[in-house]
Amino acid sequence: MIKKLLTLLTAGILAVSMSITAWADVVPPQSSISLDFADYGQIWTYVDPEHTYRNSQILVNGTVVYNQWVQKKSADTDWIYWYYYDSNGQLLINGTAPDGYKTNEFGMWDGCEAYHEQMKPANPYPDKIYRTSQEGANIGFWFDEEGLPIYEPETHLGVNCTILDTQVGTFRFPSSQTNVNPVDHYVLVYGATRTVADNEKFQEAFPFTVLGDPIRYNLEYDKAYSLDFTGNNMTADELSRFCLENDIIINISVIDENAASDAIRTGFETNVYYANSASVKTGEIG
Repeated sequence: MIKKLLTLLTAGILAVSMSITAWADVVPPQSSISLDFADYGQIWTYVDPEHTYRNSQILVNGTVVYNQWVQKKSADTDWIYWYYYDSNGQLLINGTAPDGYKTNEFGMWDGCEAYHEQMKPANPYPDKIYRTSQEGANIGFWFDEEGLPIYEPETHLGVNCTILDTQVGTFRFPSSQTNVNPVDHYVLVYGATRTVADNEKFQEAFPFTVLGDPIRYNLEYDKAYSLDFTGNNMTADELSRFCLENDIIINISVIDENAASDAIRTGFETNVYYANSASVKTGEIG
C-alpha cells in the first residue's frame, strides 16, 4: 500500500489543442517479401553498397527484387514500412503502383503514417486525454516507502534531489492522480555521477556524467518500477549502497513521443538521492 504522494506536476510550456481523429480502416499493400533491418547483410542487402534512392536495388537471398512491394521492419521500432520496387528494381518515387497504391518521395507507401496511427493501442483510460508535453497535464508520482522515514530535500551534483530511505527500491505513477493518456509515453531511469575532467570549463558545462544507457519502460499506471538503473536486478539495499559509495543521483523522467518539439518532450522529471548520515528526517513516515 502506498500512502504518500510525492508530487503532482503540471507539465508542459506550450498549449496544444486536443483533437481526436477517427481513422477509417487503412489496409496496407499486399507483399510476399518481409525484411527485418536486423537481417541486413545476411538475408538481404543493397546492390549499391552506398545505397542512394537513385540506385536502390535490393538483393533478397541473392536475387534482385522487381515489380513488387517489400515490407521493411524499422531498425528502431517494431513499425513496418512498405516500399515498391519497379521493373528496373528501383524504388517507385512519387508514383502509383499497378495495384493503385501510391508512393511518396522515398518510394514508400503514402499510407504508412495513417496505418501506424490506426494500429496504435487504444487508450486504456478514456478519461485521460492529455500529453505530458501539454499545458494542464498532471501526473502523480509516488515512491514505495510505506513505514519508512521521509527526508528533507537536498542538492547533489548541482540539482535538487528528493532524498530516499535506503530501503526504497521502487516507484510508480498512480492512475488516480493523473489526466495523461499513457499511450506513446515512456519512462527513462538513469544514474549520473560527477564529471571528472582536467578542463574546468568542461566540468562546469557538464557537471555530471550519465552512467550507461537509460533503462526504458512504457508508461503504465499503478505499476511498480525499479529504481535500479544498472540492469543488474539490485535490491534496494544493494542499489542505495552502490549509489552512496559512488555519489550517484538517479534521474526519472517521462517522455512524450508525440511532443510538438524536442524542447518539450520531457514532460516530467525528478532526481533522487539516497539518505546518508547527514540527511535530515522530516518526522513524517511514508
